[in-house]
Amino acid sequence: MATRTKITHMKKAYFVLIICSLILFITGLYTYGLFFHFSLPEYGNLNIFNTSLNEHFKNHIFFSIFLGLLPTALYATWKLGKIVDRNKRILSTLIILISIGLAIPIRYYMIHLATRFVGSEMVINTTIVENLRYAQFMLGGLFFGIIVSWMLFRKKTIK
Repeated sequence: MATRTKITHMKKAYFVLIICSLILFITGLYTYGLFFHFSLPEYGNLNIFNTSLNEHFKNHIFFSIFLGLLPTALYATWKLGKIVDRNKRILSTLIILISIGLAIPIRYYMIHLATRFVGSEMVINTTIVENLRYAQFMLGGLFFGIIVSWMLFRKKTIK
């Protein structure tokens, strides 16, 4: 009887995980434009060009997939690290979200450093959208947060 309850509980957890992932994926599809316009740097005479719809579409899909994989990554971190305490799970979620949140301003600052010498109105610095790579930096922040939270909160076994 206990195994049947455990299996039912696991099915419910996977169902909730899939629903949350789908909701975040769909949210990513609809909010990418807002995120994209918010994340565009506005430094001096920096012009950002979109050379093809293909790259914009790939960034859009990658951003949505990234958001959809967040619950799965959190759940995998909890299962692989055997993190069962509710407070540790909340802290690991916060560490991962803060790591992702820090990746965006880091990339923004890197773009600022690359364009900081453009001071003249006669010089125009241009870049293309695919060079911004915000979603890839967010993915790096996700992996960094997963590793840090796994190392901090995993159940350590003494041999």
